[in-house]
Amino acid sequence: MKTEDKFETLGQLIDSLDNLAHALKMPLPPQIHVEQLGIALPEKVKQLKEVFVEITGENPWD
Repeated sequence: MKTEDKFETLGQLIDSLDNLAHALKMPLPPQIHVEQLGIALPEKVKQLKEVFVEITGENPWD
């Protein structure tokens, strides 16, 4: 993956996390917010770690 593609992916992940944060302001029961974050956040963390490793060449999670 080219460097600019890596940064594009990073930007998309940041936007996605920002969307999750804004969704917390929606008038829904707290349990629904917690369930959705429990589904979304682990995948976002995985993707962020992958992009970090691709950009830096280091994996501090191993």
